[in-house]
Amino acid sequence: MVIVLEGRPSGVGHETYDAAVEASTNLMEGISNRTEFCFKYLETRRNLTGASIHNGVSTGNGLLKPSYVNPHPHGYIVDHLQQQHCFQTLASYGDGMCFLLHLEMWAPDLYHLYANYLLPFWQDNPELVKHLPYPNNSIFPAATYNFGPAQSDKHLDLLNVPYGFCDIGALGKFGAVQGHLVLCDLCIIIQFPAGSQILLPSTILFHSFTQYCAGIFRWTDAGHKLEKDLLGDEKDNNSVVSVRGLD
Repeated sequence: MVIVLEGRPSGVGHETYDAAVEASTNLMEGISNRTEFCFKYLETRRNLTGASIHNGVSTGNGLLKPSYVNPHPHGYIVDHLQQQHCFQTLASYGDGMCFLLHLEMWAPDLYHLYANYLLPFWQDNPELVKHLPYPNNSIFPAATYNFGPAQSDKHLDLLNVPYGFCDIGALGKFGAVQGHLVLCDLCIIIQFPAGSQILLPSTILFHSFTQYCAGIFRWTDAGHKLEKDLLGDEKDNNSVVSVRGLD
């Protein structure tokens, strides 16, 4: 199994989800129209035509330990989005309402691996819990918001858990004909209308256009250190990536 096409709910609860997609789209469109984003958030590989802002807890990219990824000076924007019921509904669909169901059903060992790494991590680092994007709705410690008009270049998210999943969702006002997700390595183009979500390993599959987990597993396996700070036998013991629970 490489990807899980979550799609969007069509049965009980679909009206609530559809309303959340519309409300979330309107919120992000309004912010895009009235915000002058800092240059560092513009025209990245994740968003060629708009702003791409990260938020949550992560490590790597110069961070010396797992830390809050502060999207300065736009932190107030993502704080506002994450307090909205519509975004909490979408996060639940990607995780709590369907992600956990899908993950337990399709990859139960991987689901328990996430829990075995992350739950002790939050117990050891309670000061970081307040920075989780959706602590009551999602297992993922970080999220990226792509403000429109959004068009992604193909890229890999190399800091994410290579054998794990990321949840990717599309917002907007377009149907299956206008929206597509391109998975270059698999030579697949998937019709991806607004409101659709998909689970995929974003570290090993090039993808074009996320809740995710970056660096925390590696930090834990290295004994709460950066890999570059490991010495002698520690480096030898850590040379083979630990995949606890997947043996």
